[in-house]
Amino acid sequence: MQKERISVSQDQSEVIPLVVRCQEVNACI
Repeated sequence: MQKERISVSQDQSEVIPLVVRCQEVNACI
């Protein structure tokens, strides 16, 4: 169970930066 939770937390940490980057690119455009 703990390993699964860790993997989920890693996925979220990777997804959030992608969203932030998209917002930054849109702002630059």
